[in-house]
Amino acid sequence: MAHPLIRLAGLTVAAVLTVSGLAACTRGDDNQTSNPTSNSAAENPVPNQPTDISSIGQSADPQQVGADVRAAMEALKSYRIEMVSSNIMAGQTMESSTSLLIDRSDPALVKVKSTSITAGEEIVMIQIGNEVYTKLPGSTTYTRSTTDANQIPNAGGADQLFTQAQQVRFIGDESLDGTDVRHYLLLDTGATIDVFVNDQDRVLKTITTTQPAGGQPGATEGKSTVEITWHDFDQPQDIAVPDPSEVQG
Repeated sequence: MAHPLIRLAGLTVAAVLTVSGLAACTRGDDNQTSNPTSNSAAENPVPNQPTDISSIGQSADPQQVGADVRAAMEALKSYRIEMVSSNIMAGQTMESSTSLLIDRSDPALVKVKSTSITAGEEIVMIQIGNEVYTKLPGSTTYTRSTTDANQIPNAGGADQLFTQAQQVRFIGDESLDGTDVRHYLLLDTGATIDVFVNDQDRVLKTITTTQPAGGQPGATEGKSTVEITWHDFDQPQDIAVPDPSEVQG
């Protein structure tokens, strides 16, 4: 299963808005980002193709946590998502980043801006309601198209992290750059997801680690890591229709 957040980013970049459930693939101060002080999956690598995390931490109710997160995230009028991914293939590491600005202050005219960079190539997608403007690498103009604004998930897919996970464990209370957070560890198909939630039930950060299939313990070939952070809750977002001179057709 693909992580809900990754699906969202993928859709925006494809200008279809359909980042891929980030199944693999949110801050006391809502505008800070840092590594958690302890117990992250990155600090405690799990075996290849993990199938059980029941011995880690304490049990947690995924439906209840998911419902709390959904309510908190859906109440937001705007926010920014930053995603950084790293994949190891053929001994080479490929990194990419995506910045998503989302403005739902007017439910009838949802606005999204996605800027993705992979191997130095940038794709920009701006969506205002059903209107989509996409600028591909090397282009100086946008191409206009239409899509369904209803495809943009209200909670950014954050709540689905819990409700779609195979196992959910509560690791403990920690500090994320001075902000008190609850640390959960989720098991998805072939991946573990560290999720950090603040006292307002807002997801501040997720770290998704997908282990290589069929490899030996400690192997890195095929390993991918996706780190997502949520910022600027209910802050103004710079999303506007491109100047007509920048749009083809």
